[in-house]
Amino acid sequence: MSFVRLLISLLLVGLSSRSWSQAVPDLPDRYRTDVAGNRPQPAFDPLGVRLGSFLARADGDIDIGYNSNLYGRSSNRVADHYFKLRPYFRLGSNWGRDSVEASARAALTRFSKESTQNSNEYWLHASGAKEIGDRFEVRPAVDYSREALGRGSPENTQTAGSPAFVRSLLTNVAATYDGGLFSAALLLAYRRQRFEPLNIDGNLISQRLRDTDGIGGRATFIYKTGSAISGLAQVVADETHNPHPEFGRDRSARGYGILAGVRIDPSGLIAGQVAVGMRHRDFRATRTSSRGFTYDARLEWYPTELITVAVKANQEYRNSGILAANAVLVDKQTLDVTYEMYRDLNFYLEANHEKSSYREVSAHTDTKGVSLRATYTSRRALQLSAFAAYQRTTTDRPLLATQHHALRAGLSARIRI
Repeated sequence: MSFVRLLISLLLVGLSSRSWSQAVPDLPDRYRTDVAGNRPQPAFDPLGVRLGSFLARADGDIDIGYNSNLYGRSSNRVADHYFKLRPYFRLGSNWGRDSVEASARAALTRFSKESTQNSNEYWLHASGAKEIGDRFEVRPAVDYSREALGRGSPENTQTAGSPAFVRSLLTNVAATYDGGLFSAALLLAYRRQRFEPLNIDGNLISQRLRDTDGIGGRATFIYKTGSAISGLAQVVADETHNPHPEFGRDRSARGYGILAGVRIDPSGLIAGQVAVGMRHRDFRATRTSSRGFTYDARLEWYPTELITVAVKANQEYRNSGILAANAVLVDKQTLDVTYEMYRDLNFYLEANHEKSSYREVSAHTDTKGVSLRATYTSRRALQLSAFAAYQRTTTDRPLLATQHHALRAGLSARIRI
């Protein structure tokens, strides 16, 4: 399969759902492999270890950092230093037409004083790709994770107690068709989320009310109208529910979305897509519905060989961190700038904005953040980084949603094989 056809397949599989967050694979972080932030560095990239027809890669990050507002509070803030270990392993096939891949990573965080905030997180992934003839490709995937939800995020409004953990299982099967001028993709996905109890002052608070099971589907159609521009049409639908009978219809909803837009060929100075449409969602517990405008814009601009500018803007529903509201509608915009000063010295700047709406309780939050990271690669096996990030969240209902600001900063060392 040619590079262009493979890229089209990945893009088709990668569009995010309008209805439920993290239900399907996202768009790739970088459209092009020959630009700043994703350019191969033969003198510095790790070689990996060949195991027959497979290639194994491994690395591990050691972070030492500081968090100025560990619990995401507007007052009585608690600061602490932390140590984080992040191992990663990937095994991928080195075949011709077909492929399989498996990876595992973890994040083990330990705080100097607030040991109740220590966390163990992990992510497991397996996927494959099978070509059928010259036009069809099937890509199954499965992911399982235990993840701590960030304080002050739309999914976690707690300002006390243990970290909020969620265990997620995601499986999906995507099929793509490349007919030259016309391309299409179909995706079927299943997601399960189980929230662990919170420990607040020695009392375990069940979070079973937030558990969800969901199924979803998506059809995407691409028609090439010129050498650099294609038309895009997409239909998505999903259904979620709480699996525990005692909670009845809590977290249960059914939704769909229709989008249309354009996709720009990644061979030029600008790559990406812009799509707009309408969404509709019914919530069974309250017998209400939500409908309105939705959008998805993912663009990259390559002003010079050493700079990549990426802009992302989209809207999605997430599992709400407020028990009285089963879902939160989040509008998110992100700007990423990568500057490759030297082959071994890169700078990464990110600015983001999230506006969240909790419909049932008429609460809104507004989050703005900025982060900067500098990475120096001294040799294949060693990469050093310094990072700093600031985030500020405001709300019109402080009793329901968190309102705070926080600064994180630290140093990181990555050992790579």
